[in-house]
Amino acid sequence: MTQTTWQKVEIKIFQAKNNIPLEWRLPSSYLEVLQDACQSVLGIPHRCGILSEMEIHVTEAFDETALFEKPASRGLTAVEVTTAFCKRAAIAHQLTYCLTETFFDTALRRARELDDHLEATGKTTGPLHGLPISVKECYNIAVGFKPSASQVPYGNIGSAARLEMARFLPCAGSLSHTVRDVELLLRVVLNSNAADLDDNALGVPWNATRQRPSLRAGVLPEDALYRLASSNAACSEKCSDQHFKADVIHLRGKDLAFRFFNMNPDRTALSHVKNGDEPFIPSLKSTYDLDKNAPEPQLLELYQLNVSKAKLLTRMRQVFVENKVDPVSYHSEGQMHLKTPNLSETFRTRRSEVEGAPCHIQLTGKPMRDEDLIQDALIVEKVLQG
Repeated sequence: MTQTTWQKVEIKIFQAKNNIPLEWRLPSSYLEVLQDACQSVLGIPHRCGILSEMEIHVTEAFDETALFEKPASRGLTAVEVTTAFCKRAAIAHQLTYCLTETFFDTALRRARELDDHLEATGKTTGPLHGLPISVKECYNIAVGFKPSASQVPYGNIGSAARLEMARFLPCAGSLSHTVRDVELLLRVVLNSNAADLDDNALGVPWNATRQRPSLRAGVLPEDALYRLASSNAACSEKCSDQHFKADVIHLRGKDLAFRFFNMNPDRTALSHVKNGDEPFIPSLKSTYDLDKNAPEPQLLELYQLNVSKAKLLTRMRQVFVENKVDPVSYHSEGQMHLKTPNLSETFRTRRSEVEGAPCHIQLTGKPMRDEDLIQDALIVEKVLQG
């Protein structure tokens, strides 16, 4: 009997739930709060009794850089660290269905092997010994870093688009709690001879750089059609007003990117959504020709797009060099540069309603200067935390 899409999804959900040990499962009383959209679940890991005080401390008090030193110095065993994070992930999944795959048994088995190795030899197995690492989708976390293309190995990673269409090179990066965690992972990867494992990896080793005493940041204005949330605008103001000398730079790469996205005649990304029997979300109307009214893409158009892309890259290089810019921040106080001040004023009137909402800053650096960008991000992180 052929299974429908919803049946496959239901089976997958059941398998993920069934992989959670009984002693890690939440009582029904905690799951009842899910029926109330206004009820926060953030405090449940502290109250549910599944995590010990030590495990709560392990999963909250350290970033990855501090945590990876614990097994090596025998401050914590790999099993203790891994168990704490597995439990926390199990709790999160029961509340949010955030896991597509669970590797609790595999992770704990590997942790025991690492502890046995350290006990027998007195040595760690490598620079990330005992540090749990999960493979994540692109969801919000404290720090995300996309390095220059081909810096981090990308072989055998799935893509929503056609990989043979050389529009924009894909890249793999890290999602971490702090910028120094990003620095740790990238340093380890770049010094691991990645080109011996992946044909597309450049194999360029880590180049240690010093932090600049101050930053000169370029600022891309806000797009009038894709407005910033008030919290993001406030976040950008905090950096620009207090710590940066900010210049306004006008570059239009969005429209060019969208034209590249529509060059695939098979519409591969949309077909994945359609094959899953999912309705198209409203925002796709601004990025894709959902009604297929646009003419079929032609080879000449691709040539022209490549020329336009080359010109844009040239302009971007000139922006960095001529303006002596360090990083470029996308999240600008762009509403102040719009020709319609009334929109700017309206945009700010409800800021109190999103007080305390998550916000973020995106920084862009020069190609193959990822080490410099990390040092710049450390300064921005300090500003936002101060």
